[in-house]
Amino acid sequence: MEIKDLTFAIQAIHSKKLLYNDFLDTLYDAILSERITSSYFSEEPCFQGLGIEDRAYWAATIHYFCNRFGFDLPDWTMKDEYFLKEPYFSYKDNGHAQLYLIAESPREFSMRNMYISNNAFERV
Repeated sequence: MEIKDLTFAIQAIHSKKLLYNDFLDTLYDAILSERITSSYFSEEPCFQGLGIEDRAYWAATIHYFCNRFGFDLPDWTMKDEYFLKEPYFSYKDNGHAQLYLIAESPREFSMRNMYISNNAFERV
């Protein structure tokens, strides 16, 4: 699945988590087999039907992988619409979990006011 294919998959699939995990698996496979270049990420997906948090999460994910693997960052990931005004925490806890997420969240997420675990991209 290429990034441009997200447009159709997002509209067709009922489970966002399943789509996200499938994308990560495909992305890791493509990176490990050296089948992708920076152009893989260049086309902005249509995130129709997704909330602002989901759209920001996708943009942050692409930003993270571009930085991690040395790909050019596509301009679309830096649009204002992919940055949150209110903080988003992947754990819905008002205590220590939020402090933990703030401390360990990858920069590509925290700059968007999103806080996730630093192992969110680990695959088994």
